[in-house]
Amino acid sequence: MNKLREGVPAFHSLLIDPVKQRARAHVPKPATRFSSAWRGDDEVVAFLNHIFTEAAALCASDVHFHDRDGWTEVRLRIDGDLKTLYCLDQSASRFIDDHLRAKCSLSPSERQMPLDGRFRFDLGDRMLDVRVSIIGTDAHGDAQSIVCRVIDAGLGNGTIDDIEMPSSTRNALAVALQATEGIVLVVGPTGSGKTTTLYACLGTLDRPEKHLVTAEDPVERRLERANQVIKNPQRNFPTILRAFLRQDFDVCLVGEIRDAETAAIAYQGANTGHLMLSTLHSKTTASTVTRLGDFGIDPYTIGSATLAILAQRLERALCPHCKVEYYPTEGELHTLEHEAGYVIPASYDDGAPFHKCNEAGCEHCRDGRKGRIPIIELLVADDAVRAAIACKDPGAIAEAATLQPQFRALQHAALDWSLAGRLDFHTAMKVGK
Repeated sequence: MNKLREGVPAFHSLLIDPVKQRARAHVPKPATRFSSAWRGDDEVVAFLNHIFTEAAALCASDVHFHDRDGWTEVRLRIDGDLKTLYCLDQSASRFIDDHLRAKCSLSPSERQMPLDGRFRFDLGDRMLDVRVSIIGTDAHGDAQSIVCRVIDAGLGNGTIDDIEMPSSTRNALAVALQATEGIVLVVGPTGSGKTTTLYACLGTLDRPEKHLVTAEDPVERRLERANQVIKNPQRNFPTILRAFLRQDFDVCLVGEIRDAETAAIAYQGANTGHLMLSTLHSKTTASTVTRLGDFGIDPYTIGSATLAILAQRLERALCPHCKVEYYPTEGELHTLEHEAGYVIPASYDDGAPFHKCNEAGCEHCRDGRKGRIPIIELLVADDAVRAAIACKDPGAIAEAATLQPQFRALQHAALDWSLAGRLDFHTAMKVGK
């Protein structure tokens, strides 16, 4: 021990204060915006700086630049829908393409192969992470389609407390995340908010005493304390996960389970003292078990290692200022009760109706909707669910799920939100179909 103490002065100059280091790291960097590179591009530079600032102000998830016949269409994806904001003269197209390629350090001459890159954009008070995809849309590659995924780094990743969901669902998910080993899956189609929920789970677990690792394609959001690895042609998900199993990690996020090999290694990690988080493309919690079986995971392993499966959809929420009360017709009530199996609560008869969208909108919204809301179906792997999984019986899994206090089928969860004034009734009726 004395020898160790005596050795400290030898490397004392290497020691730093992590708190001060993090503070230095967050000092605003020099402006990361588009700037004029050659004569005649001033208007395009001003437009690019404007469109990404506007995208952040409107909480857009993507910026699209599409070359059309003689003009360029600029669209933003806002609350899941694409909105055309500008139509530019075709002369601006090449300048936009050149500036975005330069920003991402992409080849200015490659017109045939798809290109991917990323850059950071300075908003002044915070930064945007922008991921760029470029592909030629004609035989000669002269017309381009450029899509920029926009992530507001200033919003942070948050925790499950920041995701709108019923308290019973949040509490059940929090319990699952407290486990030291097992796997939590978030499932749903593209654009259903899986990544946001997954990062919220990771944010809930992000503590100094935990070693967090992620394998992603690409890295969606930067995490200060996590070791994040990007999939590339030299290292696929199975290769990264095998390496992680020798890295003494506590929590691992796998961007997506896409094949049998990735599924097998993820479940191996879940069964050997690690907490695994991942996404999967399946429609419901029950169908996820079937999907895992298709990957060759045996029922016993699925039942023993799975902690929870969360199926999710993302729908546009009602504007709280102009939403309209709605009482379903007799035919709709019959469909609710006899086809959807939805039990209408007593509060409905006491004057608490469903709600619908005011298509005309108001000064606070565009069309009666504002923001988006997650529709969540959470299945916890308890003894009854594990027994049903072992029997390979989807019907028994669904039946066991309905006995869980937090479980609401996707359509039922959506209808609950309509009663609460957060979702359009007719939209809710279509969720999960």
